[in-house]
Formats: sequence, C-alpha cells, structure tokens
Amino acid sequence: MHILVVDDDEFLLRKLDMELKDMGHDVRTAGSVAQARLLVQGRARTFDLVLTDVRMPDECGLSLVEHLHEAGHSGAIAIMSAYADMDMTIAALRLHAVDFLIKPVTDAALHDLIERAHNLRGSGLRKQMLELPVMDDRQTLILPTGRDWIGDLARRLTEHFSVLLLEADRDNFCLAISEALQNAVIHGNLELSSKLKEDGDWQAYEQAIQKRSGESPWRDRKVVVECHYDGRSIQLAVEDEGPGFDSSALSSPLEPDALLDAGGRGITLIWFAMDEVSWNARGNRIEMTKHVAR
Repeated sequence: MHILVVDDDEFLLRKLDMELKDMGHDVRTAGSVAQARLLVQGRARTFDLVLTDVRMPDECGLSLVEHLHEAGHSGAIAIMSAYADMDMTIAALRLHAVDFLIKPVTDAALHDLIERAHNLRGSGLRKQMLELPVMDDRQTLILPTGRDWIGDLARRLTEHFSVLLLEADRDNFCLAISEALQNAVIHGNLELSSKLKEDGDWQAYEQAIQKRSGESPWRDRKVVVECHYDGRSIQLAVEDEGPGFDSSALSSPLEPDALLDAGGRGITLIWFAMDEVSWNARGNRIEMTKHVAR
C-alpha cells in the first residue's frame, strides 16, 4: 500500500516509516499538516492510507482529515492520539476516520490498522462466491470460516447499498461490516482472543489463526450474514457458530476505556458507523442498523 504518515514527532515518524516499510509498504512522511497537504496535492494517485496525529504545532490534524474529504481523497484515513485527546479522537471518528491509534503505537495496533485499510480496498478474491441477487427484501449468505473473503464481501455489500448511503458514510459502513465479520471468524468460530497480539506477539497470533483455520471443529463452522432493507433502514446481522460472549460486559463506546482497549477497538468502530447495534443473549450474533435519509 501507499501510505502517508503525518506527525511532528521526528522519532515516531522514523519508527513508523521503518516498521511500515519492513511490512512491504511504500511510505511517505510529513512533519506538519502543511507539508502533508503538499504531498497529497503533488501525487498523481491517492494514498491508500493516511495516518495523522491530531495535535501538531502548525495546525490540527482534524483539518487535514477535513481537507482530504473535501478534496475527494478515496483512501482510508486514520488518526493517532494521546490519552488526553479523547475528544479529538471522537471528533475524528465522526469525520469518518476509519481507525484511531493510541500513543505509544503498538505493533498490534499498526497491524490492525493495515488490515482494516486492506479490507476497505478489497482483495479481488473469490468473486464467484460474492455474487448477490437484487436485494428486494431479505438475503442470507452462508460463508466458510476464513478471512480471504471478508474485505470483498464488506465492499460488495457497501456497493450494493451505496445509493442509500451518504458518500461520506460508505467507508465506515464497509469497515463496520468487515469488523463484524472478522469478529465472527476469529473470536467466534476460531475461539481466539486478542490477548496474544495485545501482548505484542503478532506472529503467534497469526500462526494460531492459520492453525485453527485448518483444524476441526473450527474450520467446519460457518458464518451467516443476513441483509434486509425495509424502506427506512439497512439491517445487517452476522452470526457465528462459536460459544459467544457476554456483551453486557462491553464498555460504552464513548468511554475512554473502550477507546483504549485494543481488543475492543473494532466494536467501537462499529458503534460509530451504525445507528443501532445489539447482540443476542448468547453473544454469537450481532445486529446492526443504519438509518437511511430519504
């Protein structure tokens, strides 16, 4: 991916530049919002991902987020923030940033961000599995346990409902679907927690996913996706065959604890993208509603 990182902290810029390049990405860095504007304007193609701090000496990072949207930037935008900047983080999410990283930026958070940006782009895999008929009422898809179809299905559903969504809401809508699908596959059917990656062992986390994806009973489980438009709202449900979890233990998405919890950050992003979110009693089915402005 082509990535732009914006921060006035030279040490952090060098660190992120090195880590992202080691992951195989093309990286540009900017030490200010003004420099970032020049880099964006001087490119023939859009950055796939822009990661910006929210507090910098010359200008607030939120102004860069607004500028990118006004300029028709089609790539993903994410922000970095210190704990004291929770209000800024919430404001950025309401400006349709697709992710937020709390400083100091961990390897797990960086890998999660790349995966989210990748899912927004789509991988071009398994198109034959993602063909959807015209959705006049209700549609149900039954999918295998795996991750290679998640980005494509999220984009396909977003494209399908695009005429009902504000353009500025589409990326976040897509991201919410992909997060729900990731949770169903990894935490639901594969029964893996985020503790390994939160502890910094991303490689062990990925190895555990690969191992269980090839073993019974985990690989035999399915993910069920239901889609429905009732003339007023888009209703989506994602159900896995795992043991579920206690959804009543979740923090409010506006609470600092929820924003700081790396394992629950995806759920926070779902809350910001959708108008209503709920789980069944078992905790293996999430229902999401997006109201449509007519």
